[in-house]
Amino acid sequence: MISWGERAKLLQSESQRFQHYLSELPDDAWSKQSACDLWRVNDVVAHLVSNAEFYAATVEQGLKGENKPPEGRPAAGTGHPSLGAAGTAAGAIANRKRLGDELLSALEARTSHLTQLLAGLSPEERRKPCYHPGGMVPAGNFVDLRFKELALHELTQGRPLVYQVGLTASYEAPAPETIGLVPVGITEISPSH
Repeated sequence: MISWGERAKLLQSESQRFQHYLSELPDDAWSKQSACDLWRVNDVVAHLVSNAEFYAATVEQGLKGENKPPEGRPAAGTGHPSLGAAGTAAGAIANRKRLGDELLSALEARTSHLTQLLAGLSPEERRKPCYHPGGMVPAGNFVDLRFKELALHELTQGRPLVYQVGLTASYEAPAPETIGLVPVGITEISPSH
């Protein structure tokens, strides 16, 4: 199993690889339907921008000892993706409209901020509890949560899981109980799928 620091660096490189893939998409691909019912490809990317912003904000708050849910979010441990799916989709669509032509650059900037924040966590900071709708999560576990987001949404782009080339060869995911949350709706991600 690779170290936490290696996982944080791998998150940075996998994020950059995915952003490169997105930068190579033809213009007409951005408005095509994704595998997510309510989202086009650019909506999925807008969701990843929001997700990076949210994760960075919740980790920054947790490092200060502040664990209250952000405005409009449920109490920690009471949220579930199926309860907020329509709201998440609406938020992604609104974010896509707000960002317009700056969508990819926003993804790059927000992801860079998040991955640098996570990579810079000390061992003590990695253990600090942070808000998440699914429950309080140690700050360091947001590395694995972001991997989950990237893997899930790369699949929604209609791509085979590219991590079979890079990530699965060197990345051994921690057991769900060590993450603090079990990803809902994902029972197995296999390199053969």
